[in-house]
Amino acid sequence: MAERCFIHSDRESFAPCHSCGKYFCEECLMEGEEYYYCREEHCQTLKAEEMDRLRLAKERKERDSDLIKQKWKEKTRRFYRKTPIALGFVWVWLTVVLFIFVAHLDLQKLYVVLLLSLFGCIKGFIVVWLLRNIFYKPFWEWWISRDETARRKTVDAAKQNLLRIVEKMGPR
Repeated sequence: MAERCFIHSDRESFAPCHSCGKYFCEECLMEGEEYYYCREEHCQTLKAEEMDRLRLAKERKERDSDLIKQKWKEKTRRFYRKTPIALGFVWVWLTVVLFIFVAHLDLQKLYVVLLLSLFGCIKGFIVVWLLRNIFYKPFWEWWISRDETARRKTVDAAKQNLLRIVEKMGPR
């Protein structure tokens, strides 16, 4: 047998109130973000708390996303600041190595060695850049978001413990 509305006993119920658990028809219920609530004051308070909790969670997620983007921009700036220096060292090293191994070339063809080493450095930079953006960035974003979530859980647990201690102490 189907449940009946708590207020309108002649109607079939639509769903129970998430707060009080009583069954109500569709007309008597108000829809929250996740659940249905009746029109009683206590239940409406819980509905407002649910809406606030979900709004705060959404804001926190957006803030964390912005923080991750900002950290990635900082890492990118450092990457591009250090890259020319590293490429300069690699180019000199590669030029020396190529010149040693291609010693049978005369000095007139030194520009060939310089161009080969320069192209090698540019190719290496492109490969590093692609690897960084294809593999490293998604992993880094996951790792940072994991750390932010763990940090947030620790802070939330500490707040809950502090509230419990204050409640136990009672009024003075």
